[in-house]
Order: sequence, then C-alpha cells, then structure tokens
Amino acid sequence: MISNSAVALGLALYGSFAGAASLSVVTRLGIFALTCAALPMLRLKGTAGMPSFRVPGGHCVAGAGVLFCLWLLATRSLTQIWQLLLILAAGLLVRGLVGHRNGRELAS
Repeated sequence: MISNSAVALGLALYGSFAGAASLSVVTRLGIFALTCAALPMLRLKGTAGMPSFRVPGGHCVAGAGVLFCLWLLATRSLTQIWQLLLILAAGLLVRGLVGHRNGRELAS
C-alpha cells in the first residue's frame, strides 16, 4: 500500500491533472477489457463455481465488451498506450517478484 501510494504521488507530481485523468481512463479501459476477456475463460474452466445468474449470450456480451474497449483504446494517443503497457509490465514484474519471494510460482 505504501509503495502504491508513493508511485501515485510521484506520477501526480510529475504530470498534470489532465494527464493523470487520461492515464486513469486508459488504465480502466485496459482493466475492463481484461475482465471481459477473463469471464468466458473462467466459466469454461469451471473454477468460478455456480453462477448466481447467467446472461443470455454472455460470451457475445463479453466479446462485445472487449471490442468496445479496444475501440476506445484505439482513440487514445500512442503515448497513452505505451503508458498502459508499461504499467501492465510493472504489475507483471511485481507479481513475479511476490511469487518468487513467497517461494511459489503464481498460476497464470
């Protein structure tokens, strides 16, 4: 939590409000797209348990969500996309370090 706050403070002091807001939007779109892509996979694996409800055509809805997020990301500048990719890479690095430190490999 402390490191997350320190990174957020550094980014806030380095950039402008508009840049921070834009980065927030791009990050959320990436998270939404990954969530929409993960839902059908989790349902197919059966590791999510019994769903409390099912959306008719849920796979199509999730696919449409991914396509919509990708379309919105395509309207962003190349700099913003690179920022998103750097944040994702940093997250994967932290995930790998935490898994290595705990002496176990995290499942992909």
